Amino acid sequence: MAGIGFDAAIVRQVSGALKRRLGAAAYVLHGLRHGLRYRAVAADLLADEAPLPTQLYWLLLGNTRSYAGVLNITHQARADDGRLDLALLQRGGLLRLAWLALWVLLRRHHRRANVLYRTVASLEVGTPGLPVQVDGEYLAETPMRFEVVPAALRVVVPRGLRSPLFREEAAMKGNKTPA
Repeated sequence: MAGIGFDAAIVRQVSGALKRRLGAAAYVLHGLRHGLRYRAVAADLLADEAPLPTQLYWLLLGNTRSYAGVLNITHQARADDGRLDLALLQRGGLLRLAWLALWVLLRRHHRRANVLYRTVASLEVGTPGLPVQVDGEYLAETPMRFEVVPAALRVVVPRGLRSPLFREEAAMKGNKTPA
């Protein structure tokens, strides 16, 4: 899971000491502060080599579903489909984030006018200076390219596993599923 924009700005500001002292509350406190002042920017994106002009407040790319172990923002993601699920919030602010959380819980956020949801094999963010986090750790700033390398990993799962993260037929054939 990679985040660009709002959540990465929060992750970049939360120190290790504060995380140890406050745990998840450190992110909430910084999130409230950033929610009041963080603004969307005109973003230069290439999705599967095609221009995707848009406003970017917060963009998530996921090959799995769970964000921070709590929310399923990329709720349609499949680990073995060779695609990344892209969920892009075009405008932000505390009120919009609160509504987004409600729609995420109802699994209807991908239908909202303010949210762009699609799958991509690659995404290039050309806009410089946007913060990027990967799996909750600050990485760097854009420009950056993200892409899937299909079947690059072999994942061992229990025989007969039924999970929306994997194609059913892959899990039924054996216990090794390309991810």
